Amino acid sequence: MLKIKKVFATLLIIFSMDCYSKGTVKLLWFGTTNILISDNDTTIAFDPFFTRPSIWDIVFLKGLNSDPELIKKYVHKKKLNKIKGIFTSHTHYDHVLDLNSLQQLTKAKVFGSSSTKFILNSSLKRDKFQQIKAGDIISIGDFKITIMPSSHPPHLLGVTLLDGNIEEPISKGSNVLQYKKGTSFSFYIEHPSGKLLFHPSATKSLKADFGHIKNIDTLILGIANRVSTEDQINSIISKVTPKTIIPVHHDDFFKPLDQGYTEGKFSDTKEFTIKALDFKKNTKILKLKYGQSTPLR
Repeated sequence: MLKIKKVFATLLIIFSMDCYSKGTVKLLWFGTTNILISDNDTTIAFDPFFTRPSIWDIVFLKGLNSDPELIKKYVHKKKLNKIKGIFTSHTHYDHVLDLNSLQQLTKAKVFGSSSTKFILNSSLKRDKFQQIKAGDIISIGDFKITIMPSSHPPHLLGVTLLDGNIEEPISKGSNVLQYKKGTSFSFYIEHPSGKLLFHPSATKSLKADFGHIKNIDTLILGIANRVSTEDQINSIISKVTPKTIIPVHHDDFFKPLDQGYTEGKFSDTKEFTIKALDFKKNTKILKLKYGQSTPLR
């Protein structure tokens, strides 16, 4: 009798998980703006960056290389098989270092700027890369992704480091100086289960018309190096009025993922959360954990 109960309980859990996954969009975060968004049938990936060089690798201009085995470790095979599109918000190394490895593992199509093209292997088939621009609309499965113009916040004293475009192929083992910013994008993502705005940058302006994307369900917002939380509230949060805000790009990305989360020096997630909630008290703030599957409702 006890065995029958255990079998029944196991089947109930499996059935419940399956029902829960159908039609539900889920998000997995792996630090910075490295995100997977899935509805169980289709997964789209953004800014692949699993292999995290140390700060000394960057300071001493060491060659940067992707670790495909590390990607396999953190992204389950069933997710790899379902990744159909990989999008790049811009081409600094902490957003694209693992682009080639993830594409080769998944055979997914890559969507990015002209700079993104120079990061990809020259052997990649033409139908596996699409150069995008603001205003483009990409449909993948039940996801409709509208490409939006964006900009990058300054790193120091009003200056954005490694600005400009990548204009020649980047070879394996290139150093950080080769990864120039390129064109910056944000992404408005529509799905039958809800509307989502992914704004990876902490800049105060989206440079876009918000008329058609008010009252969204989820805002994924980069907060590192923000001018101020007030700027983000006035220029972004107050305009799209999200039900849920997920801050990203607030971790110390010079540390390997397996060392766990450490907040970045210029993030101050506590201050952001307090002010965002004070502005809109019924908004939910989600602070994600590495690799945790989080349903977006």
